[in-house]
Formats: sequence, C-alpha cells, structure tokens
Amino acid sequence: MNISDKKILNQEYFAHESRLKEKVEFNRKHDEERIRVFHDRDRIMEGRKIAAKEHEETKQQNLHAMDKEIDQKMAFVKKSLGLNII
Repeated sequence: MNISDKKILNQEYFAHESRLKEKVEFNRKHDEERIRVFHDRDRIMEGRKIAAKEHEETKQQNLHAMDKEIDQKMAFVKKSLGLNII
C-alpha cells in the first residue's frame, strides 16, 4: 500500500467518522425534542385532570347550594301556607 492509498483511506475514515458524529448529534437533538413533547403532553394531561376535578367540585357545590336554596324556599312556602309538613 503506497502513501497516496493511505491518505485516501485516512480521508475516508475521517469523513465516515464525521458523518457518524453528525448522525449521533441529529439523533440526540431529535430525542431531546421527543422527550420535550412527551413532557409537554404530560403537563397538559395533568392540567386537564386538575381542571376536570375542579369542575366536578364546583358542580357539586352548585348542586348543594341549589338544594339548600330549594329547601329554604319550600320551608318559606310551607310556613306561609301554615303547613306543618316536614
């Protein structure tokens, strides 16, 4: 093997190594992006769960308040009519 063949092999080796480094860097960046997207999606889903829970609690509180208001109105009507119905 002569010197020019060795130089060509050396250049090919470094070119191949450079391409491998580029692929590794590309894959690393792509993986980081996927991880970021998964974390964002997890935060969104967690936020939705919290919002649904708060909505359900508010709904229950509103129903309880409406029941209480209806009971008060019924008591007023019964008292107004002089009924002693419990």
